[in-house]
Amino acid sequence: MHTATPFLLLFQLLLSCSTSALGAAAPALGGKWSGTLKIPNGKLLQLQLHITDNNGKPTASLDIPTQNARGIAVERVEVRGDSLLLQSNAIRASFAGRIAPTGG
Repeated sequence: MHTATPFLLLFQLLLSCSTSALGAAAPALGGKWSGTLKIPNGKLLQLQLHITDNNGKPTASLDIPTQNARGIAVERVEVRGDSLLLQSNAIRASFAGRIAPTGG
C-alpha cells in the first residue's frame, strides 16, 4: 500500500482548509488544521493535524477520527520561509509544499 499520495493530498487539503491566519513574513502554523480526504475506494476520511510551536520548533500529530486513530506522530515538521516539510514514520508518508501568504 502506497500512502505518500493520500498523505500529500491530506496536507494540501489541510493547508487550504485551515482557518488559521498566516503571516506574510514568517507563517504561524500553530493550531488545529482539519479537512476531509477522499481515498481511492471513494470513502471520506476526516483528518486533523495539530501543530504546536515549542519555542520556535514546531511539532505535530495527526488524528484520523473516521478510523478512531489519534495522536499519530509527525516526527519531522520543518518550516523554511514559505516551505513546509512534514514526515510521519508511523504511516510511512511525507509532504513538502509551499504556504501561501493568505493561507489558501
